[in-house]
Amino acid sequence: SGNIFDQTTTQPISFRMGGVIVGWQIGVPLIQKGGKIRLFIPSGYAYGNQGAGTIPPNSVLDFEVELVDVQ
Repeated sequence: SGNIFDQTTTQPISFRMGGVIVGWQIGVPLIQKGGKIRLFIPSGYAYGNQGAGTIPPNSVLDFEVELVDVQ
């Protein structure tokens, strides 16, 4: 639908890969530190037919990700 549900533009965020949706677990390791990627994640690798918060069920997600650092 084009709705933005999360946006970080000035401050990087940290997270454990095991705590994110499967689409991120697959896509983020494809880039190196300092790299950027655009991820189109089908609902089966995101929140499926359950949805989450303001994300409706069966949503395809679109992310632009910049990998600042790896720990």
